[in-house]
Amino acid sequence: MNNNDIRYREWLNLNTPASKCLKNIIEAENILISLDDYQQKNNQCYPEIEDLMLKIGNLRRNYTKYMDEHEEIILLKDDEI
Repeated sequence: MNNNDIRYREWLNLNTPASKCLKNIIEAENILISLDDYQQKNNQCYPEIEDLMLKIGNLRRNYTKYMDEHEEIILLKDDEI
């Protein structure tokens, strides 16, 4: 992931549960995007994949918005929660 990716956050590089969660959400989003691309290239139609992709994208947007507004949560370490 690079800094031009709109999903990127400065705190993404921290070794905290909040950062790990965002990384996992983005990984799931990337997998669904790849599956959607694959199905389109092969003239397949699985609307469930697109629906999940949109839901994960919405989850990511809501999660990053919340975390951006609550820096104290971003900085919590594994042993503090």
